[in-house]
Amino acid sequence: MALVSVVMPVYNAEQTILETVRSVQAQTVADFELIIINDGSCDRTLDLLSTLSDPRIKIFTYENAGVSTARNRGIQRATAELIAFIDADDLWTPDKLEAQIKALQSKPEAAFAYSWTYYLDIDCLDTEGELLQAHPAEPVYFEGNIYPQLLLRNFIASTGSNLMVRQWAIAQIGGFDPQYTIGEDWEFSLRLAKRFPGVVVPQHQVYYRRTPTSATANIRQIRAETLHLFHGIYQAAPPELQRQKRKTLSWMYQYLTDSCLRNGQGLTEVQAGGWYLLKAIYLSPEILMYPHTYRLLRWCLKRWIAMQFANFKHGTLHPSLQVID
Repeated sequence: MALVSVVMPVYNAEQTILETVRSVQAQTVADFELIIINDGSCDRTLDLLSTLSDPRIKIFTYENAGVSTARNRGIQRATAELIAFIDADDLWTPDKLEAQIKALQSKPEAAFAYSWTYYLDIDCLDTEGELLQAHPAEPVYFEGNIYPQLLLRNFIASTGSNLMVRQWAIAQIGGFDPQYTIGEDWEFSLRLAKRFPGVVVPQHQVYYRRTPTSATANIRQIRAETLHLFHGIYQAAPPELQRQKRKTLSWMYQYLTDSCLRNGQGLTEVQAGGWYLLKAIYLSPEILMYPHTYRLLRWCLKRWIAMQFANFKHGTLHPSLQVID
């Protein structure tokens, strides 16, 4: 039996899968099994995986059922008492598993461990795939009962590539919920934190890759799924924490702003991002005290001015705009 089982759901990840697998193979803890759940990929993912000869790697293929079901299938096949998760486009520092194992050993009452995250944008890789720069997420030090803070916002960030969890704790909360297609890893960690204490590894150990993927047509869908998640997590929240709802919803509208600006290429997305940011400020005016809010404001204005200038050059200074809400 391995010391830790690493569960990796994979769907059409031919561009990143081998790099992610190498990241796991490079861990200072060698006693692991890597369970790869191929969730119905229709690109070269399975061909690339077939070139791997590491006996610690176990590959299972299913029809596409979504990331939550894929993770649950990996959990069912895990043999270790500790389970770690990594998505097929993220990376770990070599000491990630070792540090989280030690953290759980030092805090036997803790059911899960998390680390800090680097945000890795697509333009942070050179042509050979070497890291050029990464942006560290804000350090947080919450331990023990982290549920109230985690309900307010997902400070664990790259949850699907971050957590290490004791298998018995996963069995008690029932795994990932397939009804959520956005934020399903946050919802999983909330159920975990509601029942069990956690421990932090105060190191940046996860590289969370941010790649533009969303089109204009997805903005309404992303908003609808985000609000569906919001209502679901607060239905499960205790009465004494219901007062946080506006602040959590404000954080989620900031997430939507970032999604529109990062993934959208047109004026419609920028317009939507601006309205979402105004909504976030309305829900929680105190966010004006934080630099991140002003970064989003500057980003919105910069994108909007650039597009209006482009329209001016083409003789369409005042296009008809549609707010997506």
